[in-house]
Amino acid sequence: MKRLLLSALWLVSAIASLAQDKDLETIRERILTDILAPDVKVSAIRSYVQTQQPNGTWSDIDYIDTSRTGFNHRVHLEHLESMSRAFRKPTSPLKGDASLKRAIDKALNHWLEKDYLSANWWWNEIGTPEAMINTLMMLDENLLPQQRAKALKIAARASLDSGVGPRPGGDLIKIAGMVGKQALFKRDVATLERVVRTIAGEIRISTERGLRPDMSFHHRTDGVISTLTYGMAYPTTYGYWNLKIAGTRFSFPEATMRLLVDYYIDGITKSMAFARYPDMAARNRDMTRRNDDHGAGPKQALNIAEGTSYRKEELLKIIASQSGNGKPAFEWNTFFPHSSYYTHQRPTWFSSVRMHSVRQNNVEFPYNEEGLKNHHLTDGACYITLTGHEYDGTAPVWDWQKIPGTTVLQKDSLPHWNEIVKKGKTIHVGAVSTGITGAASMHLLSVHDPLEAKKAWFHFKDGFVCLGTGISSSSPKSAATTLNQSSLQGAVTIKESGKISTLPKGTRTLSPSWIHHANIYYFLPAGGNIHLKNDVSYGNWRSINHQDWATWDTVKKDIFMAWFEHPGNRTTSSYAYTVVPGDRKNAAAAEAIANSLRILVNNENVQAVHDVKNDVLQIIFYGKGSLDTQTPLGTVYSEQPAQILIEGAKTNQAIRLYVSDPIRNKKSLKVAISGKHSFNVKSTWNQQKNLTEMDIPVPQGTAEGNTVSIQ
Repeated sequence: MKRLLLSALWLVSAIASLAQDKDLETIRERILTDILAPDVKVSAIRSYVQTQQPNGTWSDIDYIDTSRTGFNHRVHLEHLESMSRAFRKPTSPLKGDASLKRAIDKALNHWLEKDYLSANWWWNEIGTPEAMINTLMMLDENLLPQQRAKALKIAARASLDSGVGPRPGGDLIKIAGMVGKQALFKRDVATLERVVRTIAGEIRISTERGLRPDMSFHHRTDGVISTLTYGMAYPTTYGYWNLKIAGTRFSFPEATMRLLVDYYIDGITKSMAFARYPDMAARNRDMTRRNDDHGAGPKQALNIAEGTSYRKEELLKIIASQSGNGKPAFEWNTFFPHSSYYTHQRPTWFSSVRMHSVRQNNVEFPYNEEGLKNHHLTDGACYITLTGHEYDGTAPVWDWQKIPGTTVLQKDSLPHWNEIVKKGKTIHVGAVSTGITGAASMHLLSVHDPLEAKKAWFHFKDGFVCLGTGISSSSPKSAATTLNQSSLQGAVTIKESGKISTLPKGTRTLSPSWIHHANIYYFLPAGGNIHLKNDVSYGNWRSINHQDWATWDTVKKDIFMAWFEHPGNRTTSSYAYTVVPGDRKNAAAAEAIANSLRILVNNENVQAVHDVKNDVLQIIFYGKGSLDTQTPLGTVYSEQPAQILIEGAKTNQAIRLYVSDPIRNKKSLKVAISGKHSFNVKSTWNQQKNLTEMDIPVPQGTAEGNTVSIQ
């Protein structure tokens, strides 16, 4: 009886083992199919075979330079992968070709003998191991035992246990995916299980590296947003593996999948115009890479949507946009307090603001000598896009001291790129948001120049207002506030002294009431001079990026640029402009919108704008102060710095307040409004002063900087 029971237990164990093996083989086959999926370019493969040298190399590849900015060896790996795919893919005209196999062996053996290492750890632990494991998966049984052993050793530099890469954040989850391929290749069930646990475990909220509580992503502990760079590894790797392990015992837990969906919708796509085009304000050194201006395809979203029904309608809307099927009517206003980053999406246009504070560094370090002029990238950069392509190809010709929206001292040259990164100085950075409209503000204390300014952006349904005041510098040099610097797209039209005219190409100083370019109006309610360029700009890639492809060859591009100038020597100045998207033929309609966005005050203590048409009042207090709203609501008071948005000011009924603390050092904000009101927070009716005085609790801990809504 005992022997019979042991036999039964053995049989159950054997069946379970077979089931596990079947799951692994299923996943293995799915991933191999994916690796083999790209087209085989037969003419290119034949060229690789014909031009290959006897030792397995190619003469047009530099095998000497292993520096951080070089490592052209990657081309050898690309050739090796492409040839292996052509040899293995069932539909390839070169499948099983003997001469191709000889070329593959020579290329592989050369790499295994030399084992090239780069000064950039990324190639050693990610780039090269990924190419190597893909090659192993494709060649598999066609490998000699010594090739298999040596190649696996190189692939294993992508490790969860050693090296630079396996740290919380974007690289760890990417490396885990490669370790998963190693496990599949070796048919190592235990390691595959560990990989699945690791990938699932990385999708979590962190207060250090990784996914932040506000759904932005930080690769490092410098406080700099990296959602659209390192943060893309989460949906890429997780979504990919989610599909490959679906229906097997390795499947991911639903709770992790839901958090990934939240991150993708509320973090990644809200950092993109129309949930498709990467926002300039969310980018770092990647914006100085050639051919990097393109919209996101739907593959990530499709992979994620395939694995869950959670928030499915929103994902399908995103997929439609990313597939190029029109522009779904997205509407949002989002502030990421952990990253000092703010976006505003309307159905036909998108705008954003990038700032920095004492809570973070100003920008990412120019690792691998990319982003060499990013000094002022977060000094209140403000972008607007209607097409997603306004800034395409502008990086090499940009004036990097006139980044859109910023106020920057105009130096003879920028400091060396080793001096780009500085800890922020200002404590006043934040935003107040209803989720649809909102205002952001920054007391700019330049980390590079003796310059300060109080800057605010008021975003409404039909346009936005940009205000600056207290602009002052101890330098004799002037400063510039740039309205925009983008590709020149068609005519530039202005209205000056009541006359509308189209400008010829050139650079000039004007006093227009409005400027129109690329279906965007810039209204100048305070008057004064504006400098405008609609002409060719020259530059080169080498000045902003030292990677081996970047040359000093001249790049030229027609650019639209408009800016204010502010005097130095401690002369205080200000600016105001209103941005309204609209067709050139509808100047009257655009002007009506601009007039409805009424600037109430723009001084060093208070900045405020009232959207009269939609009755949305937005106020920035830089200290204790008051504002006459010029509405039945009367006066709004604040005892401290605060950002306040009020709906219902015109009627003084059914009032809703949205409040945020830009300093983040209070447990509550003391705000008062004229008249007697009843709010759902602690409030007191001061009959003598005719004021309703409120003590409004604000979020604490990881929720600091978020908006509080009361009514």
